[in-house]
Amino acid sequence: MVMRLVLAGVTLIFSTVVNAGVIVGGSSLLSTAEISQLETWLGQGDLTLTNIFAKSQGVPTSSRFHNAVDGKGPTFVVFRAFEYPNGSSHLLGGYNPNSWHSRNLYNMTEKFDAFIFDLTDREKWDQIGSAQTYNFNGTGPLFGHHDLAVDHNLAWGGARLSQYAGGKQRNSILGGGDGISSFQVGELEVFTLEVRGGTKIPEPQSLLLMLAGLLGLTLFYRKKRI
Repeated sequence: MVMRLVLAGVTLIFSTVVNAGVIVGGSSLLSTAEISQLETWLGQGDLTLTNIFAKSQGVPTSSRFHNAVDGKGPTFVVFRAFEYPNGSSHLLGGYNPNSWHSRNLYNMTEKFDAFIFDLTDREKWDQIGSAQTYNFNGTGPLFGHHDLAVDHNLAWGGARLSQYAGGKQRNSILGGGDGISSFQVGELEVFTLEVRGGTKIPEPQSLLLMLAGLLGLTLFYRKKRI
């Protein structure tokens, strides 16, 4: 009987660890519940997140942000925002399905697969416009047309929805009512992600290239058989 109870306890603990969110490199922002919410929104299964940038390590600048995150594939950006002037705190961020870069241009796409979010209020805004992100070494993470933006010192940000929509809008720091929400940026972290078990989530462009390659191989073998 005692042995059964011990085994049951071990099984329960093991199950909790396996089902809990996994972060490589740690996080001062995300709890297990918040990781679970990100997994639900993304819909790719259980995730392992790897912390590749934290504002607290070194001088907070957009150049350091881009040096750490450019070319790393899909990422979650998460940061603590303090609404100006009332100081209410929200955990904001966004999912970028493509790599960040510093080429001073928008990532324009008709695959509306990015989203921004407020983890505090559990609200999500899906991409509805073609301007997914703006990529420039002189600014921090920027989604849409300043739908969610952080400045070059990673100290201040703003939100004004145009390329992203959804959520309660007027009741959240991200909604902005009829104008711009301004906020001070506290801790900021960036995570790459892979499906639990070690499978990287590919960028949409990489996936298209892979599918094109498979189609080419299929046609080649069909011709050979003929």
